[in-house]
Amino acid sequence: MGYSLHIERAEGESAITLDEWRAAVQRNNQFRLASGDLELENSKTHEKIGIPNSGGDVEILVQPDRWIRAFSWSASGSISFRADFLSAHPAAVKTVFALAEELNAIIVGDDGEMYEAESFGLG
Repeated sequence: MGYSLHIERAEGESAITLDEWRAAVQRNNQFRLASGDLELENSKTHEKIGIPNSGGDVEILVQPDRWIRAFSWSASGSISFRADFLSAHPAAVKTVFALAEELNAIIVGDDGEMYEAESFGLG
């Protein structure tokens, strides 16, 4: 699996609850709650892989009428997404960082490093 980024609160602060996450998503028309489980296909074997929806999977609008399932909430209070998502969709950077700020959270990598919008060309 690729490198991931995570929206989470700083150490010592309360974790992001599913209710908080869902409420923040529903306040922003760039996001919507995803329905059903995610199904991916292995490009080499064509095997179907199912990933259960925690109830906090979220899609983001990347173009008019084009939604991409990008975010997954976990019970640890962290919202994960693939690191290459922001590179592939630079117009979404500001929106994703604004969502993190609304949740009083930061964006960190798998290795614990903190990212700011400037890391993705905004400043």
